[in-house]
Amino acid sequence: MTTKDNDEDWFIFSRSAHTAAKLHEEYHGYNPNDANAKLVISQAPASVVSAVPCPADIFHLKDLRFEIANLEPSHREVCLNGTMFVDGRLNEQDSAVRNIQFG
Repeated sequence: MTTKDNDEDWFIFSRSAHTAAKLHEEYHGYNPNDANAKLVISQAPASVVSAVPCPADIFHLKDLRFEIANLEPSHREVCLNGTMFVDGRLNEQDSAVRNIQFG
């Protein structure tokens, strides 16, 4: 998930980009259409399938073979296939954090 201010960017497990964006906006107090979701992977851990839509936990990302670069809650970083994803405050990065959705 990304927003223009990049303040709360992170992953959402969702069945659609629209649902992920809506959850992100409601959860973090953004206005409708403030969030943008992009597909990163199309699978989700069985432990979250019944709970979607929901924010991704760092340990779910690890189960999905993301490399964990930093576990600090205020600056989580993960890497997948050479792409680094950072939790929030991405002004200097180009759309680095994207949505995880599955069908």
